[in-house]
Amino acid sequence: MRCEPSVGGGASHRSREPAAEVDDAWCVGSSFCGVQFFWVAEPHRRRGVGRAMVELARQRVSYGFEVPSEHVAFSEPTALGKLFARRYTGREDFLIF
Repeated sequence: MRCEPSVGGGASHRSREPAAEVDDAWCVGSSFCGVQFFWVAEPHRRRGVGRAMVELARQRVSYGFEVPSEHVAFSEPTALGKLFARRYTGREDFLIF
């Protein structure tokens, strides 16, 4: 499953105009950091492990530049992944790639 902006630059993340809908999530704007797959063992969930992994990637993906959390995109999130992405980015319309 891929979500790509429409022709002509697509929608702006700031404007919140959807470029495409994937399941119950909207793909908008551009991402600077993509999370393809990650998994935390059930006994270790809800302890900040997943957030710490994404935070580290976001802070280190580009030398001298910290990617804003709202510009982190997720690939094919599961139901729990969507919940994580919404909580992490603070947005209902988190990015999907």
